[in-house]
Amino acid sequence: MTHLDVFFGSRTGTAKELASDLANKASKRGVVVLLKEMNEFDPTHFDDDELDSYYSPSRATVFVVSTHYAGPAPNAEMFVQWLRFNLNWRHLFRNKRKKAFARLQYAVFGVGNSTYLTYNAMGKLIDARLHALGATRLCPLGLGD
Repeated sequence: MTHLDVFFGSRTGTAKELASDLANKASKRGVVVLLKEMNEFDPTHFDDDELDSYYSPSRATVFVVSTHYAGPAPNAEMFVQWLRFNLNWRHLFRNKRKKAFARLQYAVFGVGNSTYLTYNAMGKLIDARLHALGATRLCPLGLGD
């Protein structure tokens, strides 16, 4: 892997801290790293065939996300809404997007507290939705407690 995109959704800063730590460690190993808030993820990349080289086998994307009151952290709300919209079974572009999302190799790490009923709800949702869109899961969903 030569490139790593790390996106985080964090309310209290824990997910951001973990994402930053991952980005720093990867960078020290010579990996080109992009670290951004989850709402900065640009799904339109998957509509452009010219970006085939961007989403190459040597690029991975990691999402580090917390659950805030059973929903996404504020800086992940737009991304989660976009995921929900694109998995509506009536959505006209579903098949096109599924083919496009096959270029995305991803991993999700949820940051949560197992004493809550909604433990890692956003991590579970994002992992399931990306997989349903046709993205390639690099490893099982990580559930931090």
